[in-house]
Amino acid sequence: MSEVILDKDKFREWLESKPEGEIVGRQQACGRCPIAEYLNDLFPLQESSWIVTTHSYYPRRSLSAKWLPKWATEFILEIDFVPTPDNNFLVTREQCLGIL
Repeated sequence: MSEVILDKDKFREWLESKPEGEIVGRQQACGRCPIAEYLNDLFPLQESSWIVTTHSYYPRRSLSAKWLPKWATEFILEIDFVPTPDNNFLVTREQCLGIL
């Protein structure tokens, strides 16, 4: 796998490409957070799922983690605690854009 570099502007473009109100990820779920879902969309054939922690990211079946850029760590730390309807942990495109 080639080096994957997370770009804030490309992540924002991905979010903006989604319909209003769309669920783009789940809070406090390493394989379902918005950044993991973004990586899954970018590299659907390379790995079945990406894991994103507060400081690193890697394909599920890899032992080679990469450090997250500062903006991504700050985003995850904030999105994980945004109030969600019925405390369902699902976050929308708008909630993510509001944090970026």
